[in-house]
Amino acid sequence: PGTQGSMICGPGVRLSDVMCMYSGKNVEIEFLFGADTYVKKSGIISGAGMNFVILTDSQTGQKTVCDLTDMKFVSISEQ
Repeated sequence: PGTQGSMICGPGVRLSDVMCMYSGKNVEIEFLFGADTYVKKSGIISGAGMNFVILTDSQTGQKTVCDLTDMKFVSISEQ
């Protein structure tokens, strides 16, 4: 894969690659379960694997492991 600005581009780039690239950034992730159940999770990306991302709550330090399969939208804060 190549890069364009700060983005990873090209064939074969996986969502997990993008999540790794934004490690340390604050994000809000929306998940869709079933036909109409949305769940939002937010935190700092502290790790990512082939099919998961780890979010750390900046206030409590609690870690949440999220499955990428149900992930629909990711908002990334550049701050």
